[in-house]
Amino acid sequence: MLLYAIPAVFGLATLFQTLPYFYQIAQWLGAVFLMWLGTRMIRSGWTALQSARTGNVSEPAPSSGRQGFGEGFLIAFLNPKIAAWLLALFSQFVHPEASLAEQVVMVSTVGGVDLSWYCLVALLASSGRRIDFLKRHAPRIDLGMGLLLWGLALGVVFRALESA
Repeated sequence: MLLYAIPAVFGLATLFQTLPYFYQIAQWLGAVFLMWLGTRMIRSGWTALQSARTGNVSEPAPSSGRQGFGEGFLIAFLNPKIAAWLLALFSQFVHPEASLAEQVVMVSTVGGVDLSWYCLVALLASSGRRIDFLKRHAPRIDLGMGLLLWGLALGVVFRALESA
């Protein structure tokens, strides 16, 4: 994530300075992207909840630690959605007049949060009871995160409308 965050923050700041209207365009595109992600998470959670109610739940095939690491690596470093996510996220916070210090803080924050998150997930996943709890509640977590993304997107829309 840190490797994606650096060009996202510094590239956006340059674009905002060069093209004044790009900031508004980025805000709207970012809001639409957040809504799209939120909708996908809501649908995923809803479908999983409906499947659980009807008894049509299929367990994913277990994977080895090496396979899980490889899949996570590919997702984190080769998936362009991460770059798009960071552009959508940072377009809401990077301003044309953002100083180098502000940009460094944003990049450091993403790196720190990402590192902390993966450490927390590894800690939680190291216990059978905890992972069972997360699996059981994954559809509700997806629904909640989808609603959170929609809330963030609506906040961006209202802020963009106020500044227009």
